[in-house]
Amino acid sequence: MSQTLTLGRAATVPVDRERAVITFISIELFILIYLQRITLLPSSFPLMIPMLAMLGGLAWMVLTKQMTFSDPRRVVAYLFFVAFCLISQAFVGGSLPSLIQLCVLYACVLVTAPISREGYETILRRFIAFMVLPAILIFAQYWYQKITGQPNFISLNKVLPQSVLAQGYFYEAHYPWYATFTRPNGFFLMEPSYASAFVAAALIVEITYFRRLYMIALMLGALIFTLGATGMSMLALAVPFLLLREKPVTIVLATSLLVITLATCFITDTPIPVLSRTGEMKSESSSGSERLLLPAKEFAELIFDPSYLIMGEGSGSAVNKAPVNKDGTPKTNVTIPNPWPMVKILHEYGLLSMIAYTLLFMLVIAGNFNLPLKFALSIEFLFTGGYLVNPPFLGLMVFLFFAVSPIKARR
Repeated sequence: MSQTLTLGRAATVPVDRERAVITFISIELFILIYLQRITLLPSSFPLMIPMLAMLGGLAWMVLTKQMTFSDPRRVVAYLFFVAFCLISQAFVGGSLPSLIQLCVLYACVLVTAPISREGYETILRRFIAFMVLPAILIFAQYWYQKITGQPNFISLNKVLPQSVLAQGYFYEAHYPWYATFTRPNGFFLMEPSYASAFVAAALIVEITYFRRLYMIALMLGALIFTLGATGMSMLALAVPFLLLREKPVTIVLATSLLVITLATCFITDTPIPVLSRTGEMKSESSSGSERLLLPAKEFAELIFDPSYLIMGEGSGSAVNKAPVNKDGTPKTNVTIPNPWPMVKILHEYGLLSMIAYTLLFMLVIAGNFNLPLKFALSIEFLFTGGYLVNPPFLGLMVFLFFAVSPIKARR
């Protein structure tokens, strides 16, 4: 007879099932980090390996009854979301592959498994362990260039042909743009912003659960040397949640250290990733403006437009396209290349679809665990870029908190 763990007051789960879930998520996280840039099939229709692994793996776990659709609220919200999208598609058409990709990817957030707190912490430890090598490579990429003055040679671009790398992520992110120095990406990760996000996630988890000083130092250093605003903003978002758990002395020391660090950066004219990009908001063509101001502007325009109540402009219409009126005339003279998830759904499928999506997201993010990372990743995902069907960001959330429900075990 197999052993079982008692979770909470009533739920039980066999030990071998929990082990299967831990092993599965560990493998998925490994693929998500180390095969993040690898695609299959031609560049005209690339399929990212992490996306295929997530879809196939979750389907297998459901078929073998290791994981289930155990939250009926998620299922109902998902069905409403898909129904409203289909209604919009029936009226205005659009890209059918885009609609299918959206519906299939978000079916992943329905799959869950109960797990003990100890089992969940095992998953988190493995995620941090997987991020050690990319963090070390970030140091190597940064300091090799700074010490030698030579271009970065620790690059996956020099190992694999562009045909097998994710589209749009085989460029070198120069800093400044005219310089030979390229921002580190940890070799395996798509670009510096993804490297900073994944390192920040590992750092936040480490501070929240394990508090190993050597690991905190490694991840914090790697985060700084990516020069990425994404990870730094995630850490800033998580800080209030992290400080609430600390003693007053620790809060004072952390605040003092932050002030000293900022003052040193200003005195030495060292760029601070988040603050150094605030000037971009003055230009509509800048990355910061495209990711923050323009999506917010489009959202404010569309949410009060009654013509977008039931239907949008069709699936796929929000990609690299300026917002237009129903008669085809442009609403503005700008392009929205990075629409926020809710803006993209509102633009393409209408307000009812957006409301259903928001409800679904709120349901899958629920749960009183890993709150600093949940908050930081959710804000980044929803309000800083076009991450709606982005496998790395979505996969990170699926495997760190959407697909598991950790509860302290009674043996």
